Amino acid sequence: TVWLNNADQQAAAQVIPPHTPDAPVIALGPTANWHGKIWPTEHYLPLWQQLAATYPQARPAIFYGPGPQEAELARPVLHALPPAIDAGGRFALTETAAMLARCALYIGNDSGLMHLAAAAGTPTLGLFGPSRASEYAPTGAMTHWVEAPGPEGLAPIAGLSVERVAHAALALLRQSRT
Repeated sequence: TVWLNNADQQAAAQVIPPHTPDAPVIALGPTANWHGKIWPTEHYLPLWQQLAATYPQARPAIFYGPGPQEAELARPVLHALPPAIDAGGRFALTETAAMLARCALYIGNDSGLMHLAAAAGTPTLGLFGPSRASEYAPTGAMTHWVEAPGPEGLAPIAGLSVERVAHAALALLRQSRT
């Protein structure tokens, strides 16, 4: 659990609009602390296309940490999804948590942001390849993870298909609405 004050929630409301069942805000976390854990950025556009086929009014929000390296990792996803909300790099940790709490779903690499989304109570889908989901998977009532095929902790994350991620994301989004 992460605790948020009114100032954090007000700051978040300035960035992340309210979502509705027909128009969810879906958070994407395309960064991680080392390259091997990063799902290929070119997968995010086809992933978004599959999500938007079910939720045409959905809006993406791209989350990433501070610093030029994180911004550079997120840039291709921001450019591929022009209606995306840029929700990264310049916010306090609690403001980021409050923004994540306003999202209907978080999809992202094994990272601190993934764990922060789960702690904020956001339905969270973690993407795993060369890190062990059995040790690092998100926890909480509305969390799930998908792993690249291969030995746990050794599989290249590039082997994780867009279809598998989209299927798991849509299932988690449906489950969170019941």
